[in-house]
Amino acid sequence: MASNIDNKVWLAIIVALTLVLGAAAFMFVSPMFPHEGHGEEGQHGKINSLLNALQSFKGDANYTLVKTESVNGKNKTITVVKNGSVLFVKAFDPTYFLTSMYYADGNTTKGCIEFAGSTACTDPNKHFFLATLKGEDDAYFVKGYIPVIKVLAEKGALHLEKEYVTDGEKCFVFNYSFGDLPVKEVMALGYPTNPAQLAIVYKSILCLNDELIFFFEKNYTYAGENYNEWVKLKEIKDEPESIHSLPPNDELSFKGVYNAWNTFTKDMDKGQESNNTDGSLTGLASRYDIPELCFRTSNPDNCLGVYVSFSDTHKDKAICDMMVNETLKNQCYSYVEGTATENNETTSNELNTPSNETFGNESVAMNESS
Repeated sequence: MASNIDNKVWLAIIVALTLVLGAAAFMFVSPMFPHEGHGEEGQHGKINSLLNALQSFKGDANYTLVKTESVNGKNKTITVVKNGSVLFVKAFDPTYFLTSMYYADGNTTKGCIEFAGSTACTDPNKHFFLATLKGEDDAYFVKGYIPVIKVLAEKGALHLEKEYVTDGEKCFVFNYSFGDLPVKEVMALGYPTNPAQLAIVYKSILCLNDELIFFFEKNYTYAGENYNEWVKLKEIKDEPESIHSLPPNDELSFKGVYNAWNTFTKDMDKGQESNNTDGSLTGLASRYDIPELCFRTSNPDNCLGVYVSFSDTHKDKAICDMMVNETLKNQCYSYVEGTATENNETTSNELNTPSNETFGNESVAMNESS
């Protein structure tokens, strides 16, 4: 009887030792392998990894970055210049030929636009599309993004799908929906609270290191339409570019340039829908002083020829350089050199679209806009 009890005691001791040693071995070995995690606990660890990457972001004090930004296939070129306390952001929209700018240095801020050779500035806080340009600064973006990610994570509305490292960049694939937050939380973050927007599920990719954001993408569906937005770092310059002087803030001047641009966009949309698209776009290129518009016609050389002939201010060899046809290019050079006169100031109200212009022996015809 005593022997049976001793055997049971020894068996219990052996089992206990096996469990203890097994647990110790697991604790020793498991840190050697990546811990992916499962369920809420694993998801919490992943989200902390994203937050840590954002919170450790320092940015860079002095640089010039060139980015490509895309919204549903329509691209913009973004230039960000940081030089100490100075921040300058320039965004060029090649669809409608508008350059938007944001400048800040201490208490001085300017929001500017440039169109058809005219530049005007105003208080950027009066115009949303200008105020948001400061978000192109990586440090500013991360600073504003951290509280959003924190709230989404705390409320279980953020889900990290994947994390990986490539070329020294930490990349995170995640999705979230503001519809999973209490409405008061959404309002506090400054996001819309209408049901259609709360129903959106955003799918994002973010790649960064401690100093730069290399890629950020956001995909979502709204009102039955799919949206794809992304921004990608294209070029890094160690030394900041010089910032050209900008005019003082003047809301009246700003509205004048903005209204001219707005009229141009309407004219261009009408021209592209007309029965004579080439004639319409050729006329607009000349009237608004935008030779690049010629490359949207079926015969850019013809359009550029009309542009050069339109007024003395357009007589520029650089326009001839843009031509492909060598014969027409040489005739353009001869025209510019042989008929150059002193530049005459011509206001936009005085500009009229020519129907025929000639240089050399070749006629460059343009049909009137319909």
